[in-house]
Amino acid sequence: MENGFNTSEQTPPHEKTEAVIELTDHEVEVVIKNVKLEDGVKEILGHLIIKGEKAPLDVKSGNSIDVVDFSLEDENTQRLVEEAEKLSQIKDERERIDAVLKLLKTNVTYGYEHVLDTKAKEQSISKEELDKFGIVGNELVSFSEMVEHGVGVCGHLSAGYLYLADKAQLKGMVVHSHPSFTPVNILRTNKEEKLFKSFDVGAKTSNHAWVEIQLEDGTWIPVDPSTEITGTTSEGMAMFREAKYMGNLLPLINVNCENSQLGSRGYEELNGVIPAGEKDFTVDMKIGLKQRLSFGANKKIEEKRIIEETEEKVMITPSNYLGGVSFKEVRFKE
Repeated sequence: MENGFNTSEQTPPHEKTEAVIELTDHEVEVVIKNVKLEDGVKEILGHLIIKGEKAPLDVKSGNSIDVVDFSLEDENTQRLVEEAEKLSQIKDERERIDAVLKLLKTNVTYGYEHVLDTKAKEQSISKEELDKFGIVGNELVSFSEMVEHGVGVCGHLSAGYLYLADKAQLKGMVVHSHPSFTPVNILRTNKEEKLFKSFDVGAKTSNHAWVEIQLEDGTWIPVDPSTEITGTTSEGMAMFREAKYMGNLLPLINVNCENSQLGSRGYEELNGVIPAGEKDFTVDMKIGLKQRLSFGANKKIEEKRIIEETEEKVMITPSNYLGGVSFKEVRFKE
C-alpha cells in the first residue's frame, strides 16, 4: 500500500499529485493534477500553504457590516455620521481611533442583561424588544434602531465602530475570534477590574468580535468597543496580547472547488488564526473530499465517494465580508 492505494500488479501505482498555481494579490487559481480520492481510503488531496496580509474592508454606504444594516438613516444616525466626519480633522490617527470609540460608546453601551432591563424601563418598552441587542441576539439589526435604543453587544458595537471610523477616514476590518481560540479573561492594567465582566479571570470567554484599524504606515491597531481597550498605546497592546486576542481567518477567505464533492477541510492547529495587531498570516488548508454531516442514528449511509480525475480546479478569493486579504505566496504539498 502506498498513499492509501493498492500498488499490486492489478492496479497501477498512484501518480504523484501536483498543482499548478496562478497567483495575484486578490485571487489564487490552483489546478490539482492526478486526483485520486476515495472515502475511508485517501480523502485528502494535499495542503495549500497560503501566506498573505490582512486588508481593510471596503465600507460602502447603505450596505450591511456583519450583523448590522446601515441602509436606514434617521436624525440620530445622521448626527453620529456628521460627528464622525468632523473627527477626520484629527491629524494623529491614534488619537482619531480613540475619539471614534468615545463617540460610539457615548451613544451605545454594552447590552448586559441588567442594561437591557434598565433601557427597557427608561424607554417604556418590553425587555423582549431589546433581546436582539443582547448576548442571545443573532439576527441582523439596523444601525438606526441600535442607536435609538443605545445598546448592543460585540458584533453590533464592532460593526458600528468600523462604520463611524470609515466616516472619520480610518480604514479597517471587523475581526471574529476563532471558536477554539477565544480570548482569556485578565485583570485590566488601566483599571482594577476584569476585562470581561461576565467571566472569571483566567477563564476563556465566549466567541468575540472586535475591530482592527490600519494606519497609513501599514500598522494594524486593534480596537475592542466592548471592553473599550485600544492598541493605540503600549499598555493597550499589552492587554490584547495578555488576553490572547486571536482573529479567525476563515471568514476572510473563500474557497470554491469546481467539483462539488471537494472542499477545504479546515485549518491545522493554530494556522488559520492571527494575533490582534499583526498583518502577516499563514494558513495551512487541507483540500479533499467534503466532510459529511450525519444527523440522527437512522440516517441512511451514502454510497462511498470515489473521485479519479486528470485534474480539479480550486479558486481562492477574499470573502470581503468582514475584511479583505492580499495573497503573497501559495504552495501545494501532498
